[in-house]
Amino acid sequence: MIVVKGYKLNGDWNKSSFGCIATAMKDGKKYFLKLYDQYKLPRNDGTLSESFKNKLVNEFNAFKDYRVKINKELAELAGSGGNIILPTDWFVDDINYIEATEFVEHLIEDEEILKLTLDEKLLVMKTAAAALFNIHRKKVVHSDLKRTNILAAKNSMGNIVAKIIDFDRSYFENDIRIEDLGGDQSFMAPELAEAFSYEFDDESLKYLTTKADIFSLGLVFHDYLVTEKYVDDKGKSRIKGLHPKITGLTGKLKEREDKGKTVYCCEAMLSEDARLIVSSKIKDKYLRHLIAAMLQPNPNDRPTALEVLEALKNKKVLDLKSPYVLVEGESAEAPAAGALTGYCEPWAEHDITIDNDLLKDKGFVSSSQVKINDTKCYALVKPDGTKRVFKKEQLIMLGMASKGASSKKAAVRQKQCLILRKLKQKRQQLLKLVTPLHQKSKFMKTVVCGRAKQITNLILIL
Repeated sequence: MIVVKGYKLNGDWNKSSFGCIATAMKDGKKYFLKLYDQYKLPRNDGTLSESFKNKLVNEFNAFKDYRVKINKELAELAGSGGNIILPTDWFVDDINYIEATEFVEHLIEDEEILKLTLDEKLLVMKTAAAALFNIHRKKVVHSDLKRTNILAAKNSMGNIVAKIIDFDRSYFENDIRIEDLGGDQSFMAPELAEAFSYEFDDESLKYLTTKADIFSLGLVFHDYLVTEKYVDDKGKSRIKGLHPKITGLTGKLKEREDKGKTVYCCEAMLSEDARLIVSSKIKDKYLRHLIAAMLQPNPNDRPTALEVLEALKNKKVLDLKSPYVLVEGESAEAPAAGALTGYCEPWAEHDITIDNDLLKDKGFVSSSQVKINDTKCYALVKPDGTKRVFKKEQLIMLGMASKGASSKKAAVRQKQCLILRKLKQKRQQLLKLVTPLHQKSKFMKTVVCGRAKQITNLILIL
């Protein structure tokens, strides 16, 4: 029998995405153990240089300390019978960091939640929103909300309530460890997907807030309310939740869709013309509008977790701001008539240069200065009159503007930004070739990796 710090394992460790998992007993209670193996303490066997050993120790401690900080911050929210399932113990054993969580019996998992009645699902949704509100009060972002991380169980009253689990990807809004960022693309917020594409530069990290969880939870809610029966490969009758439909795809995303490959909602919200369509199978208007509001591409346009909870309790119909998230069967708000063509100058105090040629390439026919809640922004308009509003920081993050007033230097920087985008795209294309090439030719893998490294050096120069 394996014993770790007094925990007697029920069998062996099993592999998981973050390391290993096991169930164990201690003092008559059952626990769920998780061993993280992406960071390990180096063994003092003389095979490593002192500097490299210190580097590994520092990386391990940084990871451990961050995990402990999140656990301690959320500890008061968790407890027996609560809606947030967190570690109750954490420690270092040998070279590994391990967390122990009290085992919750009789959990209702993913697919079983889809089979609940509407009233039961609504209670799960309310308790999930309430739990998320408490998490967000601590300025913690769960960052990996999905159906398999929102389970359910009967409470002391016999009601089925949500249980949020698995905080492996969590981070503080104002203290992000980019090394541990990630999540399931099927439920990922567009700003997190965009941060990956921009390699977590400072501008993209500004948009990683608690609102990312709201987008993910909106997709979970849609899955709960729009289901479909099917027969699996073993001939067993099953049920699955459905995401909103995606329309208006163009370019490579359209090619992927035509080939039957998955296009994720976060990708659709980052493309220029795609739209998410909330299903009319959701009978209540307030639920359709709530989910559409939670899926707004601009994080600032999404409700908070508390507003989600209040909308569920009061059946409040929320307003929708973006023309890129629609409700099936409802006509989109008509764009303002007489939209002008041409591009505005930046707000004087913004000290930026807007790349109007790039705006044109992206299909925007005009721009104008607008104020949203006293924040000075820019409204970009498509030929059909649809409008998207961007803050100064968003334009810079998306490469549609650069810092500094218009000048020869700024023009050169704009050209560099364009080259930079193309280089990053080329590098991603090359890196995708590495795995298949490794199976065919180690030499070709070396060539491709070398070319990718050259491009990386050019990116750093720029």
